Amino acid sequence: MKHLKDTHRAVALLLGASTLFIATGCATKEICGKRVQIRKGPAFGVNENERRLICGDPHLEPWQDVPMAQSQFHLKSFFRDKGYYEPSFTAEGDILWVNPGPRSNIKEIEFVGAPEGFFDLRYTGYRDERLTSKTLDELQSWTLRRLKNLGYACAKIKLAAASETEKVRVEIETGTVYEFPTIDYADAALSSQIVRRYDAFFAGDRYRQDLLDLTNSRLESSGVVAHSTFLPECQKREDGPSLLKITQKVALGHPRLLRIGVGVSTEEFPIGRFFWGNTRLGDNASILTGEIYLSNLNQTAKVAFEWHPSMNASRWYLRPEFENSHINERNQEYLRSRVAVIPGGHFDLHPLALRAEMGPAQWFDDIKRGADLGGRNFTTWESLFEVTSHDYQIHAGSPQEGYWVKVATSSILASSADTGGHRILIDSSQLWSLIPEDPPAYIIGYRAGVRTIAATRGSLGQLPADYFFWMGGERDLRGFYRQELGIQDHTTAFIGFEFRAPAWLPRGFDPLFFYDVGKLGAQGDFKFDPGLYTSLGLGLRWQSPIGSLRTTLARGFRSEEARASVEHLQFFLSLGQEF
Repeated sequence: MKHLKDTHRAVALLLGASTLFIATGCATKEICGKRVQIRKGPAFGVNENERRLICGDPHLEPWQDVPMAQSQFHLKSFFRDKGYYEPSFTAEGDILWVNPGPRSNIKEIEFVGAPEGFFDLRYTGYRDERLTSKTLDELQSWTLRRLKNLGYACAKIKLAAASETEKVRVEIETGTVYEFPTIDYADAALSSQIVRRYDAFFAGDRYRQDLLDLTNSRLESSGVVAHSTFLPECQKREDGPSLLKITQKVALGHPRLLRIGVGVSTEEFPIGRFFWGNTRLGDNASILTGEIYLSNLNQTAKVAFEWHPSMNASRWYLRPEFENSHINERNQEYLRSRVAVIPGGHFDLHPLALRAEMGPAQWFDDIKRGADLGGRNFTTWESLFEVTSHDYQIHAGSPQEGYWVKVATSSILASSADTGGHRILIDSSQLWSLIPEDPPAYIIGYRAGVRTIAATRGSLGQLPADYFFWMGGERDLRGFYRQELGIQDHTTAFIGFEFRAPAWLPRGFDPLFFYDVGKLGAQGDFKFDPGLYTSLGLGLRWQSPIGSLRTTLARGFRSEEARASVEHLQFFLSLGQEF
């Protein structure tokens, strides 16, 4: 019954979130009342500016009486923008009759002078598109970006389109393959060492435009600057190829930030995030942040100070942090306070971004429901190592390529309880475009995770609350309710596969299909119990203007040896969460 109520609530949320209000111009065959009419062809939407140029404006004296010749001139431009290149006009008394003629689409693109490797990624954005200036601009932009991502920073192209053959010819002049030069940066208000902290490239690396954009994104997301841009310039030389010069411009903005966000999920509802930060403390731009996360299952407040002690080693930091949480999950409820001092650093080694942290932490858990009740203190040594491909970061807003791996450990050094051990968490994810096309038509991916405790001693019921594991929910087995599987288990593992087909539906809707497999273990040390749990399902993803909307419906299955006896359908909906 509980699952049925959750499903009813989720369906109501989906219907509300799926309602789209689309405002368009008025589609009609009478453009200026009876004065300009379309004799053959579809009706067209005309906005106010277009209507003023074609029909005039009774409120403006110079535009009150527009000659038919002028209306005809602007109508030709109007129809070209919609892919109609052969309109015809007939004047009958005071009426101008219009026949738009056939619509021209782009059926073929011919690239001339393309360099080696250019066709390793095929452009498909023109398919089913009209031959318009907007479509040609998109083709030009894609071609230049493709060439610059191959190292041709000073490439030039020329487009020629023929409406009769519906063919576009793209002539390419590649120029030389370039390497990243030393960036020209001269903003006295912020040290260049601070700005270089976020670079996704090094001088001498092969030029790639996406890495400049990734660097801008990192800088702006950190809050250290409000806006960053790189300005590549190809300076001609008489005795050789052009010289590549890259200038970086930044706008500092205010160092204090306030961000408020909301989310929707059938597992947590509602979700609110409140973030405050001062992103340029001291000469080295250290970062002080405060964050509050609120949902029906998790209420957490956290304060952290990312201190950068050295200008010459600006990617290293020391992060003291304090956190208070109230967790009220299906199988456990506890209060937690945590204080930690974590040294760390982040680095780039093409084509990877690396992050490493290691340091001590002090915990206090007060268990209200779940394991052995009561309060206890722990001193732990924590470590984290994370590897993320640049492609994964570049496509973070719309996952389609790249990989990510994280290994996190926690070892109990001392405890007020009679217990000890090590917690090991391993997570990874990878995505591929099944066919090398842009935009991608088919995307496949996997995500996997292993959790266990090792070398335990004393009473297992006295371990920290997050040394116990469950499975089920959107994060692992999507055919089961959140944390539905397990009874304070000490080992879990899962792997999920997903196939997404953006090419199948219009307007950014991506159907998806998935299969998840998981195992549980009552003991630690990577030991698993007999039995297997699986999920098979389908769903829909939509890249909305405010984030990714995902909904799935899956059936959970278990093998005969599995401990848990649950099997049912499970619905899930979220805003802002990705695979």
